[in-house]
Amino acid sequence: MTDDRVDSIRDVLVGLRTMGEGDRTREWNTELGGGVKLRLPLETYARVTSERLWTLDDGPWQLHSDNRFSWFNDDGYSARTRWDLGRSVDEKRHLRFISNMQWRETEDTLEFSQTAELNQRINSRSVLRYSAVVLGESLSHTTIEDSYLQLRFRRDIHKGFTFLDVAPALHFPRAVDREPRWALTLRVEMYFRRFIDRVTL
Repeated sequence: MTDDRVDSIRDVLVGLRTMGEGDRTREWNTELGGGVKLRLPLETYARVTSERLWTLDDGPWQLHSDNRFSWFNDDGYSARTRWDLGRSVDEKRHLRFISNMQWRETEDTLEFSQTAELNQRINSRSVLRYSAVVLGESLSHTTIEDSYLQLRFRRDIHKGFTFLDVAPALHFPRAVDREPRWALTLRVEMYFRRFIDRVTL
C-alpha cells in the first residue's frame, strides 16, 4: 500500500491495511492500517479511516464523508475530515462543494479549505475542472491565507494509468496583501494498480 499522493520517495508509505467490507451507503466503512515510511531511520505509523455516502432525500445531491486519524512515530498525531456535496448537472457536468479540515500535532492549528468546482467531461479521455478555493487556518482567530481560481485540464495519455494535468491558477495570497499572483502546475501521474477509479478524474 502507498499513500494517496506523494511528492518524493521520503513520502512513500509501505504497510498493510484491512479492507472495509461495509456498504458505505448504509453504514460507515472503516479500515485499519499500519506500516513504515520509506526513509532512514524508518518511521512507523498507524491509521484509521472511515467513509460514508448519503443520497439526500432520494434526489440528485450526494454527500460523501471521508475521515482519517493517523499516528506517526516522528510527527505524532493528525486528523483530517473531508465533506463533499455534489450532483450531476447534466450528462457531462458535475457540481461539487468540498470542505476540508485538518489538525496536526506538529502545527497545533486547524487548517481548512472550502472549494466550489464544476467538472466538465470533454470526451472519454479528457476533463476540465473550474475551481474557486479558499484556504485558511484557525488558532485563536480565523485567518484566510490564500484564495484562488483554477482551471485544470486532465488527460488520460496512456491506457487508463498515465494522466497529464495542466492547471493555471490566479492566487490572492495574504502574504503579499492579496496582490494577484499567477501559478502553473504541470503533473504526470501513473497508477500501478489493476482498477482505476474513474470518479477521481
